[in-house]
Amino acid sequence: RSTIHPCTVHDPMGMTPEMNGCPPATGCMRLLQGWSAAQSNGALLLVGLLLMLSPALLLAAPVIVLALWTVLSVIVVAVLVAVVVVAFWSGLAVVIVSLLDVMYKGLGNEESFWTMARRESPLLETLKKSLDDAYLMLKEKLPYYIENGKASICLQTSELKGDLAMAMSALQTDLGKWVQSNDNLRTYSDDDIGWLVRDHPRETLYNPNLSSRQFQALYQSLPMDNTFGPEQLAGALPLPERCGLGWPDLVFYLVPGLFTKWYPGYMQTLRSGLERLGLAYFFSRVNTDESTLINAARVQEEILELSDGEVRGVRKRIVVLGHSKGALDVACALALYPDTRARVLAFCSLQGPHGGAALVNDITHTKIQKGLAVGAIERLLQGNKNAIMDLRFSTRKQFWEQNPFPIEEVPTVCLATSTMGRTALSTTIKYLLLRYGEKSDGCVCTKDAILPGSLVIELDDMDHCGPVFSKFPACDSYDPLRLCLTLTFCVLQQ
Repeated sequence: RSTIHPCTVHDPMGMTPEMNGCPPATGCMRLLQGWSAAQSNGALLLVGLLLMLSPALLLAAPVIVLALWTVLSVIVVAVLVAVVVVAFWSGLAVVIVSLLDVMYKGLGNEESFWTMARRESPLLETLKKSLDDAYLMLKEKLPYYIENGKASICLQTSELKGDLAMAMSALQTDLGKWVQSNDNLRTYSDDDIGWLVRDHPRETLYNPNLSSRQFQALYQSLPMDNTFGPEQLAGALPLPERCGLGWPDLVFYLVPGLFTKWYPGYMQTLRSGLERLGLAYFFSRVNTDESTLINAARVQEEILELSDGEVRGVRKRIVVLGHSKGALDVACALALYPDTRARVLAFCSLQGPHGGAALVNDITHTKIQKGLAVGAIERLLQGNKNAIMDLRFSTRKQFWEQNPFPIEEVPTVCLATSTMGRTALSTTIKYLLLRYGEKSDGCVCTKDAILPGSLVIELDDMDHCGPVFSKFPACDSYDPLRLCLTLTFCVLQQ
């Protein structure tokens, strides 16, 4: 407690407590004490409240800022939308006004549309008349403009096509001259492809299209799942009675093509299928990297051995299946060695290059490509370079003139194929097509796979791998087993 009496305290106004209406000294003291306490406690209370609310304020700050930003964004977007709407309608109004003015002046009026509108009171009638006149003029002139435009476009297009065709023709001529002047690029087989059939037309006895349609029907008669047995084979493809033979009386002599000893899975589907049907076969031991003359001698030996011996204790009739160069080796053996002809019941040539191979012919007439090919054969494969040299057109012509194929003595069917689908041999297929305009299977042109006088089966959906592979690298849908059985049936029917 203060020792100073409250009534002796100096009043700034110079008034005594009694004059201020102050209660006795004790009341004034309590009033002052209460006011001081209230000020002190109020500050403390405010500080406490701020401390208590500080976490909530910190947590609410992002929300408050986001809300403010959203409101501000909405306001800005609304303003922009309003500006865009106003600008759009303003621009549209300006465009309409300009079009009206252009149409009005287009009718021969010197004054502007809006000058006339301000001068004339019936604005809507004038506007309607202007629009009608413009519509009639457009309706009258539009067909003329369209026809003139079409004629001009056709004329320009025709002139452009003509100029482009002339330029391409000149470029093709120049490129052709340049290619023909280069020994490593020029064409060497233009006049040779198909020479065998072309030079012996009267010996071709069968209609390829007719026999091909018949072949397809016979091929489809065998079940596609390749699970048929000997009885189903005999029922679908019964051998003619004049042969006096059944399928078990045959032995299939398989002669492989060029370099095929390096191909895994070559003829494997055919061989396993023949075993499943209980049909005898013999896979030739010719060296696929050797020349035609050496392999022909080997084929003669094996044909004599098969015909003189017994297979499974029974004497069999020989059906020869030769693929690619293997078919050529067989044809040479039958031409060179007369003692083999009577021992062969039928000969099935699968894509044999009897006239030659344009691809090989081009390579062997160059310097660079020929050197690479011969080097690969002799050094890497340890083979004979004549294995490919024998496929040149000049070699085949010389051999044929001296040793024609005995078509009258050996029933023969030739499978000649081509394709334009995507295969592993698409590059060489396009090469022969673009360079010579000839269809091929990727290795042999269709015309060169035909022996004059033989039964010809032409297929346009098979490449060179089709008859001997059921999967890659073959890309067709033919099954080698069904294919070879159907070919054998066709040639025995003939």
